[in-house]
Amino acid sequence: MDPSEGLTRISAEDSALNFCRNLPKLELHAHLNGCIRPETLRSLAEAKGMSHLLAPLSAVAAKGSSCSLGECFMLFGIIHQLTTDLETISAIASQVVRDFAEDNVVYLELRTTPKEREGMTKESYVRAVLDGIACASAQLRSQQVESNGHSSSCVPDILVKLLLSIDRREGPHEAMQTVEVAKQFMGCGVVGIDLSGNPSTGVWESWLPALVEARKAGLKITLHGGEVPGRSKEAMQQLAFCPDRLGHMCYMEDNVKEALLASKIPLELCLTSNIKTQTFPCFQDHHFREVFFAQHPLVICTDDSGVFHTSLSQEYAIAMHTFGIHERDIQRLVADSIDYTFTSDAEKLELKRRIHPQLSMLICKSS
Repeated sequence: MDPSEGLTRISAEDSALNFCRNLPKLELHAHLNGCIRPETLRSLAEAKGMSHLLAPLSAVAAKGSSCSLGECFMLFGIIHQLTTDLETISAIASQVVRDFAEDNVVYLELRTTPKEREGMTKESYVRAVLDGIACASAQLRSQQVESNGHSSSCVPDILVKLLLSIDRREGPHEAMQTVEVAKQFMGCGVVGIDLSGNPSTGVWESWLPALVEARKAGLKITLHGGEVPGRSKEAMQQLAFCPDRLGHMCYMEDNVKEALLASKIPLELCLTSNIKTQTFPCFQDHHFREVFFAQHPLVICTDDSGVFHTSLSQEYAIAMHTFGIHERDIQRLVADSIDYTFTSDAEKLELKRRIHPQLSMLICKSS
């Protein structure tokens, strides 16, 4: 079976996709660099005189659903070569926020690894991302005022928070540095720590002290786990740590699966990402089915919307088509996801006040 079947059979006029586009959605697993538009990457390569990167960019894009996990990380390496200055980073962050808003995402958690290179510190990198987010939010609110005559909600059209990622290639010192930077920007939009990167690299003990410090400081924590086989010991260590959320958890032996389901730790599931990286052969085999029907807390996410050519609306529509999920089930998934966000209780309450009436109205219209 073609692993891209779930994508190709959803047309632009599909009723499920149109329903999902109208949904007010929450995106909780989105990597900043992975969400850059392909055309933006090409423009950056040309503008920076790095046309030699155009061929590998095109080659990976042409492979589509047959792109391996290793090739995806190679693509991220290219992206890092193109995002070396603070102005570019701010512009990309702004564009990504506006793209999610265009897809009717009302709450977004972006995640990114702070970079340190010539002319850039981890602190200045984070500040550049936050500046881009603020710029996009201001533009969107200005557009809302122009179209409506006034702003009708205390919550912006899209509320954006930032998670700082510990790269699995980093040692204990670098991981702790990232946590210290996150602590500096608490109250300015940074709400949590993510552990991500090449899943075949590193050992859990390297990052544990930094994660403990993050929790002690009041930062929320999400961990990528179960992305490759043979990591059951690490998966059990992650579950024992009790993070606030887990990402992927695709490869689970029975003991890991049993521990996960018992934990009730919300799971971030990224359908297209897991198919295009060949983690599963097709959408029908994705563990979404088992997790969903076990009534385990979960949220549908995009992972890397630019790299994988998807949107959050499309991910919800794929779930509807593939697993026979009804509109009321989708409504519940969206509503429940508010409680899994890393924002404050006050902002969660405001999101519920804004989103619940919209969800109820959509269900009434479709009935």
